[in-house]
Amino acid sequence: NIFKTLRENFGIDVTCILLDGGPLVDEYKEVGPTHVAYGSLDAFEQITTQLNNKGEYHHAICNTTVTGLCTEKLTDQNIKVISLIHELPTLIKENELEEHAETIAKNADKVIFAANFVKESFEGLVGDLGNKAIVKPQGIYQELTSNKNASKVLRQKLSLNKNAKIVINSGYADLRKGFDLFVQTAKECVNRDTDFHFLWLGNVEPSLQNWILKDIVGTEFEKHLHIIPFTNEISLYLE
Repeated sequence: NIFKTLRENFGIDVTCILLDGGPLVDEYKEVGPTHVAYGSLDAFEQITTQLNNKGEYHHAICNTTVTGLCTEKLTDQNIKVISLIHELPTLIKENELEEHAETIAKNADKVIFAANFVKESFEGLVGDLGNKAIVKPQGIYQELTSNKNASKVLRQKLSLNKNAKIVINSGYADLRKGFDLFVQTAKECVNRDTDFHFLWLGNVEPSLQNWILKDIVGTEFEKHLHIIPFTNEISLYLE
């Protein structure tokens, strides 16, 4: 969606390089020029060298710590790098991305975090980033549209009464996103007030389907926890 937004909303001539293939490659190609490195850093370097043989590329956005080793290849070609960091230290260590993080700290011109906690955690691994670090809360890439009847429509859709107190979170439901804490909080709130209904917008990580959701099937609490698979109707829920 970064790729699509830059091209379609801002009219920027952007080329996308994917570190590996996947089911969305064709969708990327529909947006604009797309290249795939198939998991090879050497292939990534070869692609960037060929693309930049006339020195026409000046800036690169590297998304997530996984792209860390790419930052060195880009700076070697005098391309300024902005790194977007989402991961906390536990995930970085679990996936053995410490070298990637250190490479970002050394080579990126700016490192952007969605929250100060993420910034401080990352700096706990790589050291103080100084004025390289920028904290910018994430927004919503989908275009939101106003609907004055959204509250009524949503309650009808979920068979809720007008007194229902609705709490919403969105994203891929895994432990990193705090889905377990979301469910735990929902239970506490519903125990105190049965008008509470908790909605999670997004698919649930398979292991949590068995670990968390399976335990509430058939219980009274199940009526108060609503899992909405990935949807483009985000406005309806947030209105």
